[in-house]
Amino acid sequence: MVFILPISLLITYYGFDFAYLAFEIGEKSGDPGGLYYRFIIKSIIPLSFILVIISGVIFAKNHYRAFK
Repeated sequence: MVFILPISLLITYYGFDFAYLAFEIGEKSGDPGGLYYRFIIKSIIPLSFILVIISGVIFAKNHYRAFK
């Protein structure tokens, strides 16, 4: 828990900027036949770490008695 929350919060914070910038400039793949909307893939980064934060909080809540 000590490492999960701060790292996940940092990756989420900077990941939103990363995905928003890709959305704002309309980033596409340079390869022919590649992905048209890269921001969809890049938005999975902060969304996945939001799920890590939620699961970490739930884990800590469920195992609170063991930490006492």
